[in-house]
Amino acid sequence: MMTTINEMHQIFYLQKTQYDRAQPMTYEERVTVLNQIEVLIRDNISELITALQADFGQRDPLQIVSADLTGPLATIAYGRLQEIT
Repeated sequence: MMTTINEMHQIFYLQKTQYDRAQPMTYEERVTVLNQIEVLIRDNISELITALQADFGQRDPLQIVSADLTGPLATIAYGRLQEIT
């Protein structure tokens, strides 16, 4: 199937509009998103532990929290402190 020039223009336009929407966020926007991610992790910790145990075998929940969840939470905390100027 050959793509016409009009179809190529439409595809390019769609790609461009998606790129335009993906511009860097402001510091305030990043902090809002990081806060939302942290809440999702904390509110779903039991489900995350269950899913990680299913994927990697029956590990101790404290090991899962320390090995798999503390890192992302610390990165979120660090990211909130980093205002790029």
